[in-house]
Amino acid sequence: MNVVQASACSSSATGRERTELRLHALLIAAFAIGLAFCSPAIAGGAEPPHAHLLSYIVKESTTGGERYIWKFWDPDTDKQAAFLDLPDKPKLVIWDAQNHLVYYAIGGHIFGATYPRTYALSTKITDLPPSDVPEMWIERTTGRLRVIARDDVPGSGIIKKANGNVIFRLADGSAVAAPPHLPDWGTPAVLTVLELNAHGRWVRIARRATKYGAGDTPGSLEVKDFWHEQGASQRNILMSYTCAYGESCGRNLPKSFFPALHAAGNYTPADFNYFPASNGWRGIVFQTIEGDTVHQHTPVFTFSQKDPKLVRLESLPNDERVGLGRSGRYLLIAEEYTGDNPVVIDLKTGRVAFSEAALSAVWIP
Repeated sequence: MNVVQASACSSSATGRERTELRLHALLIAAFAIGLAFCSPAIAGGAEPPHAHLLSYIVKESTTGGERYIWKFWDPDTDKQAAFLDLPDKPKLVIWDAQNHLVYYAIGGHIFGATYPRTYALSTKITDLPPSDVPEMWIERTTGRLRVIARDDVPGSGIIKKANGNVIFRLADGSAVAAPPHLPDWGTPAVLTVLELNAHGRWVRIARRATKYGAGDTPGSLEVKDFWHEQGASQRNILMSYTCAYGESCGRNLPKSFFPALHAAGNYTPADFNYFPASNGWRGIVFQTIEGDTVHQHTPVFTFSQKDPKLVRLESLPNDERVGLGRSGRYLLIAEEYTGDNPVVIDLKTGRVAFSEAALSAVWIP
C-alpha cells in the first residue's frame, strides 16, 4: 500500500450536521466526484459511461452474534460478490480509485484492502487517535492518511482574557486561542488535524478552536485549509447524491408536466424537480422538501422521452428523504446521507434491477 506504511499482519440535520453539510458540499464541488446527475454526459448528448460496481453492507445474524458482509453488485452481470466479512459496520470509508484501495475503520483501528477482490484480506494500518474522529481522508498534497480529532471543551475550559481574547483549554492542560470570528453560541471544541507518517505514527499538522451547533457555527470549516481529498470519502459520495451538490437537485418541473403530475396524485408542481429523459433512457421526477436545506423526497416517478406519463416507483417507501445517484443507465435511490435500503432502477426499462435490505450503498468511484 503506497499511501501509508501498513503494519504487519434520516432525520433532519442538527446544527453541527448543517455546518458539516456546507463543508462537504465544498469538498464535493472541489473534487468533482461525478457519480450523481451532475455528470455532463448524464445531462444529455453523449452516451453516459458504463455503470460502476455498487458497494453495500448486509448485516447478518449468526450463532456468534452479528456479522457485516461487505458486498459488491455488478449491474452488467447482475451478480453479487462478497468482499469482506467484518465484525462491525465499517466507518470513515475512503475509496482510492487510482490504486484500487479502500480504507475504513472498525473500533479503534484503521484497515485497508484491495478491491474489487472476492473475499479479500484486509490489513491493519494503524490505530485511530483516542479522541473522537469524525473525518478521515487521503491528503492529496502528501498522499498520506489524515484525520480530524475532535475534543469538546467544557465550560470551565473557556478562558476570557482581560484584552478580550478567548482561550479554549483542554483536559490535558493544552490551550488553543479561539479566533475572533467564532460566535457566542455553539458547542466549543478543538480540532486537531493529524497525518500518519512513514513510521506509522500520527503527526500533528494543525490545531484549531471552533464551535459546533445551531446557527452559523464554523464546525470543521476551521480546518478546511488542511483538507484536500485524494480519491473520495464514502460520506462525500453520499453527499453528491443530495441537493447539497446543487446540480444533483435537478431542474424546476416544466409546465408541460403539470397535467401528468395532477393525474398521478394531488401534488403541487412547485414541489417537484426533474431530470430529463435522454439517450433513450427514462427521466426522473421527484418531490423536494425544504427544511434546514433542500431535500430530495419520495414519491419518485419515471417517464419516457416520447410519453410524459409519470410512472411511480412503488418499491420506494412513502414520505422518505432520499439520495439519487446515477451510474450509466442505473439510478441508485437510497436513504439520504446513509445509503441504507438501496433500490436501483434500470432507466432503460424503468424496472427495479436491485433491491436489498442493506446499509451504506454507493457506486464505487
